[in-house]
Amino acid sequence: MKAVFVNDKEKIKEFIDIAFENDFEIIELYDKSVKVDDIAGVTYSVHEKLKLVEDLIFYGIEVNGVKIGYFAYKDNLLISFGVNILWRKYRIFVVLFDMIKEKIGENFQCVLFSYNQRAIKWLQKMKMEVVCENVTILKI
Repeated sequence: MKAVFVNDKEKIKEFIDIAFENDFEIIELYDKSVKVDDIAGVTYSVHEKLKLVEDLIFYGIEVNGVKIGYFAYKDNLLISFGVNILWRKYRIFVVLFDMIKEKIGENFQCVLFSYNQRAIKWLQKMKMEVVCENVTILKI
């Protein structure tokens, strides 16, 4: 398994698409402020949001040349990640988390919607701890 740096904001869509392929649960876990009806809507929205992040660092994840997912970050903030449903095995997640730590550093944060318990539980299994819940984030 390897992390492939992707600098082209249009090419990152391929990794996002494969990460959520056939993941029907993602529709309910996704940002409730965005109306999405299907997986394509989710992947489109994720891609559009990531294109807006200045200085985003994006890595596609591959196993033997096969795209299986991605992670994206800025500074010490893990912004987005996903792994294809066929590859969601504990061993893969441990290697992925080690890759994330290698790229971002040992001390990083991740902000998630509280209802995305699937991602929160995974990060907790990887020894991250919840430090704040039920927050409202404002911007101008």
